[in-house]
Amino acid sequence: MRVFVALIAVWSAAQALAQTPYFQQEVNHRIEVRLDDEAHTLHGFIETEYVNNSPEALDFLWLHVWPNAYEGPTSALAKQQFRSGNLFMYWAMARDLGGIDSLDFAVNGQRATWSFHPEHRDIVRLELPQALAPGARLAYSTPFRVQLPSGQISRLGHIGQSYQITQWYPKPAVYDRDGWHEMPYLNQGEFYSEYGAFDVRITLPENYTVGATGDFVEGSADNDAERARLDSLVADTEAAFATGVAGARSMEFPPSVLVMKTLHYRQSNVHDFAWFADKRWMVLRGEVESPDVTTWAMFTPGEADRWRRAPEYLHDAIVAYSKWNGDYPYRQVTAVDGTISAGGGMEYPNVTVIGNAGSDLGLETVIVHEVGHNWFYGILGTNERTHAWMDEGINSFNETRYFVEKYGDTLSLAGRGTGPLGLFEAVEATEFSYAMRDQFAYLISARVGADQPMACHSDEFSDLNYGTIVYKKSAAAMEHLRGALGTEAFDAGMQLYFDRWKFRHPGPDDLRVALEEASGADLAWFFEELVPTTGVVDYRLARATKQGLVVANAGQINAPFRIDALNSAGEILETRWFSGAPTRQRIAFDRPEALDRWVLDAAGQMLEYNRRNNTLRARGPLKSVEPLALRFLTRLDREDRTQVFWSPVGGWNRNDGFMAGLLLHNVTLPVRNFHWYAAPMRSFGTNQFVGTAALGLRTGEWTWEAGVRRFGDALTAEYSQSTYTRNHMAVTGRFNRNPTSPIKSSLRIEAVDVLSDRSHSELFIDILPEKNWAQSLGAEFEVRSSGLRTESAWSMEVRSMRIRPNWGVPGPVWEGARTATVALLHGRTAYAYNRDGKEVRLAGFAGWLQGDASVYPLQVSGINPHADPLYDGLFSGRGAETGWSSRNNLLNHGGLPLPYDAPSAQEVLLSAVVDWQLPMGLPLNAYAGGALVDGEGVATAGVSLDLGAFRMYLPLAAPGLTTSDYRPWEGFIWSLNLLNLNPMELVRSALK
Repeated sequence: MRVFVALIAVWSAAQALAQTPYFQQEVNHRIEVRLDDEAHTLHGFIETEYVNNSPEALDFLWLHVWPNAYEGPTSALAKQQFRSGNLFMYWAMARDLGGIDSLDFAVNGQRATWSFHPEHRDIVRLELPQALAPGARLAYSTPFRVQLPSGQISRLGHIGQSYQITQWYPKPAVYDRDGWHEMPYLNQGEFYSEYGAFDVRITLPENYTVGATGDFVEGSADNDAERARLDSLVADTEAAFATGVAGARSMEFPPSVLVMKTLHYRQSNVHDFAWFADKRWMVLRGEVESPDVTTWAMFTPGEADRWRRAPEYLHDAIVAYSKWNGDYPYRQVTAVDGTISAGGGMEYPNVTVIGNAGSDLGLETVIVHEVGHNWFYGILGTNERTHAWMDEGINSFNETRYFVEKYGDTLSLAGRGTGPLGLFEAVEATEFSYAMRDQFAYLISARVGADQPMACHSDEFSDLNYGTIVYKKSAAAMEHLRGALGTEAFDAGMQLYFDRWKFRHPGPDDLRVALEEASGADLAWFFEELVPTTGVVDYRLARATKQGLVVANAGQINAPFRIDALNSAGEILETRWFSGAPTRQRIAFDRPEALDRWVLDAAGQMLEYNRRNNTLRARGPLKSVEPLALRFLTRLDREDRTQVFWSPVGGWNRNDGFMAGLLLHNVTLPVRNFHWYAAPMRSFGTNQFVGTAALGLRTGEWTWEAGVRRFGDALTAEYSQSTYTRNHMAVTGRFNRNPTSPIKSSLRIEAVDVLSDRSHSELFIDILPEKNWAQSLGAEFEVRSSGLRTESAWSMEVRSMRIRPNWGVPGPVWEGARTATVALLHGRTAYAYNRDGKEVRLAGFAGWLQGDASVYPLQVSGINPHADPLYDGLFSGRGAETGWSSRNNLLNHGGLPLPYDAPSAQEVLLSAVVDWQLPMGLPLNAYAGGALVDGEGVATAGVSLDLGAFRMYLPLAAPGLTTSDYRPWEGFIWSLNLLNLNPMELVRSALK
């Protein structure tokens, strides 16, 4: 009954929401502010008119006081940065932090009660003396003081006397038919604000140049003087470029003059006001004729040469976005060269700040993108916290379209097609179109199963996915939509969307209605399948028939698809779009006279997951197989070649001597679901073939793999005429799908078969079996968690083993077999104790063995060259009893850095080790640990050299160690797990 009542309540609420008409509040601000550039503070007063256009009376207002996001490590901003590994705010000095204070609210002239949000000090609740009725208005006011933080934190702040003043005043949260949207300030997932008008007066020293939202107000003496000053700066900048001295000017801040000026700005139909100030800026001005817009570029001498063409970029962006979406409705747009840590650039109404762009193309890219946000954020004010793809994604789509249409074939995936491109040319990036950038970026996440739906809340995206999904997948999806609808219908839909929703708060449904109305198409595939899921678009040309083609849908999205007919020169003879289908469909497609092949989406408009099944030749054998291409190292994944990559490979170990061979693989970027590699080598020490090979297939959250290794084996290093072959098959499943979750877990099931072959050895052949073997079936469950300053991992592994050991009487393989089962528990925690990231690490281990202890002894020091019955590690010298090879240890199991002959447990092993990274700027650690080996104690302590993957331990206390004849160089242990350095796996794991 309770469930039924709950369902009725949910249904009723949904019906009420559906019946609530759209409304939008209005806010109008009058602000006076003064900059103190010695104390880096703002002193201001704000009066805001709030108009209640909702059908509800309001008893209070939520207000954002976002400078408090910079107060310290407890803010939502700080916590989001911690999640990304940025601990600057945690360790920041007081002078680096900021905040807003001196608040004293009055409503309609009457002092009002207010309080901070219970969770977020950058939100306040303003109690209204009387309820604000529908259609009524009020005015609230308050003085305020802002301590400006370091510009290294986010978007508000300063670097020296370069100021970026953003989200700096108390402003109302949005109240719409979904209720209040009070939200803390965040870097990732930006803003949602009410529209209105601004009247702002800024007082600061006279020799600052300011770029701001809005236009100068007529009739102000200081404004008139500032216009003349800007004219002078423009003339001076143009002269500096003409004489070639623009970039030679000093980057030092000149002293501030004592004379102050007050600049007066106004702007309507905007939802924010930002301003930037610097005393070093050079200035260029430009004009756009249609629409009539003045452009301003303000930049430091250090960036002068790069910013010389900034007026062109501003002009072209305004013209392109106005043509495709709707005319720019304001009178000016400004780009400033600023200090910004939250991305390469940041948008505000009429004004954008640009960080270090790095190149001419980089500067144009950031300017175009940030100017474009005047449409998708500024004019069309979608809630970016909940629909980030509609802001960043649609804007990125327009950015890509801008470059494709402006530069055409002169751009490639690598950027501008002139000048040295280095690595880009080496991987043949210059052979792909610029537009493919968006798809390749999306596939980087998707092909390792780390992607997220476009519709996620912005704070739920991982750092990687905020770029690859919100920006790039969304942009590529919009290009797919444009191709499916046709450019004319698509542009008509976007312009209808603009006209209908400018200066308002549209959502996905509003965009859908406009596009469907303009095109007459059903866009369920886009808005109901592609946007809210991680399903992929993946079509395959199955075969050709006399009537046409058979197309199979190998993905989950029933998107429209494009087929092109090409001639032998790769020229497109005909293009047609078709509606999607969930399985297979037959389509009619004529055979042009010059037809060589059909290609699914030859122009790269579709958001295709796998293009390697997109080609079907019109004649000949193997119609769907592309020519083989053998290439050095690796390349980008491409559809027109069956790529196999090669490189020389070599190595050395004490058993095999030097080894040389060839590495063959199919690993591209983006990586593929199916991957393989083989590295056969010739051993010059044993004259045997050795090496390693593996293959893997990812399906959803599971990865299936198989591999083989073959290298020299030995009872002792002096007798290395034997080899071992280790085969394994495994499946690994990943859980906790949300990449931002602090907890990750996985399950791995592995079967291992090892054969040790001494048939070619003349030593001990009469007393040892020619072939020994070991078999194992095991499962490991691992949980990893991350906190503010901690990283932890816990795992439980169970293995059942059966071996014929390296001694005994020769005979059939089933004779002499011994069995054992082990259960292994590991716990590891690292705690960062200072701002340099130095850690204290604690590891604990518990191992239990049932059966024959000779099968898998529990090593207090871990697997080493003498104790690795399942050949889990790679060692420089198996069986080595002397020399540095004998000192190699993986330090798993008990984890105590002791020699290979340290004690091992027959039943139970318990251990703990603490490792302290010393705070002296050197890679030195101090360690100590102890273990109970079947109830007997053993302990050690010392120092270690920590070089990441390679670590060397020097014991200062250990069993048998005496101070009288102590020689440290005889007791060292070193650890290096070569399997963890496999470049194939490093690439894949880095992207997950």
